[in-house]
Order: sequence, then C-alpha cells, then structure tokens
Amino acid sequence: KEIADMVPDKRIKVEIKPDGQMPMEEARTKSKSYCTFNLRAFFNLARVSSYSGVDLWNYSTSEGSSIRKAFDWMVPFALGKKTWTFKQIEPYSWGEMFELFRRASIEFKEPEYE
Repeated sequence: KEIADMVPDKRIKVEIKPDGQMPMEEARTKSKSYCTFNLRAFFNLARVSSYSGVDLWNYSTSEGSSIRKAFDWMVPFALGKKTWTFKQIEPYSWGEMFELFRRASIEFKEPEYE
C-alpha cells in the first residue's frame, strides 16, 4: 500500500501530461513501443494497487493527468485515426494495444473500448 500511495505523485504526475501525452517515452527512438510499454506498466500497477485499496484507475492529478487520459491519448493512433509523428526506428504493430483495449473496457466500464 505504501508504494501504491506514492504512484500518483511519483509516476502519474511526472510521466503523464494533462492531455495524456507521455513526453519521456515520446522522446525515445522507439516511442510507440515505449508509450505502449509504459501504459501497460501503468495498467499493471493500477491492478496490483487495487488489491491494497488504492484506486489508480480513476485517479486524476489536480492538473488532469491520469492513466485513462494516457490511454485515451493513444487510442486514435492505435485505430489509425491519427498519424504517429514521434520517432520509431523499428517496426511496430498497434496490435500490441489490443490487450489494453480489453482491460480498459473492463476497468473504465467503457464498452466502446471493446
């Protein structure tokens, strides 16, 4: 629980902007891969934290940064509605996001993500 309680200030506030962007991951040479990895790590952290009574799924900083905002920011790219403009030096399949869509539909109670 101690570690889960630190996540909002030490991770979400630092790694996710209010619009959902993840600038530290976007600056990498494999930005799609790292943004997806980071989002998956946040999903895993939120799930584990829920066992200790910490709700990271619905947490939002005072500025508006949240795991859901990060997911929602990635959705139009994964669905091909927006073009990724950050560096990606090796092939990447948006299929890596499919698992996160399923998990998001359950955790955010949003059937539209299915």
